Amino acid sequence: MLIVGDYAHTDFKPVLDWLRSCTQLFCLADIAEAGEYLAVADPPVDCCLLAQARPGRFHQSDVEQLHAAAPLTPLAVLVGAWCDGEMRTGTPLSGISRMYWHEAIAQLASHVNPATDAGSNVCRLPRTALPVERTLAVAFGNSSEKHALVAIRAMGPASFGSLADACRAAGYAAAWLSPAQPGRIIGATALVWEGDVRRSDEWTELQRLARIVYPAPTVAVLNFPRPEDRCRAIAAGAVDILAKPFELADLIALLRLARAA
Repeated sequence: MLIVGDYAHTDFKPVLDWLRSCTQLFCLADIAEAGEYLAVADPPVDCCLLAQARPGRFHQSDVEQLHAAAPLTPLAVLVGAWCDGEMRTGTPLSGISRMYWHEAIAQLASHVNPATDAGSNVCRLPRTALPVERTLAVAFGNSSEKHALVAIRAMGPASFGSLADACRAAGYAAAWLSPAQPGRIIGATALVWEGDVRRSDEWTELQRLARIVYPAPTVAVLNFPRPEDRCRAIAAGAVDILAKPFELADLIALLRLARAA
């Protein structure tokens, strides 16, 4: 795998650390150098990520230059926290898959580890694939997950319903841990925790529940997380975070990746 651009930026450190632990990773800062590398790489690069810490780091001509150098190599842009509003107020790159700093591990999981059998297939589909096409390309069935229980700490019935539906789509059973009546967690193979990062007591609750379910993994689902929120969630016991709204495949991929670890 090849990462081009702002790969040393702090927003991308968790992704790079993870990729280095499970792939043969090459990092280049310059587009021209990356194009030369892609053109002669043997074996061919299986996926190329453009690491963009801020809007405007890359131009459409950069995408076309890399595509011309290696037409069959999947391309995607990995964007940092400063790019959250680029789709509304900036000029995002067209004809290329886009993933945010907080969802990259989940979206690359099935490429790096096919045993997860989920993820958004960024490295398997054409670079022009639409989000709906990536969703339709995901197969959630996995008999080994049948009847495994995921405990869900949700803020309300509607949130629980959407998270439970996502888990059940992959064959998990789901049980709600209401904030008003947390109850006991018996036999859970994972915890999905939805909380409000603006409240300090929520981090204490995450830490308490993650400790109860351990060694089962905890995935924290947050609204508009910043890199520091991810650090706090992991310090409290979560294995990783998801930002709302998220793709169903990303939740499944994180659950399977965490359980396989």
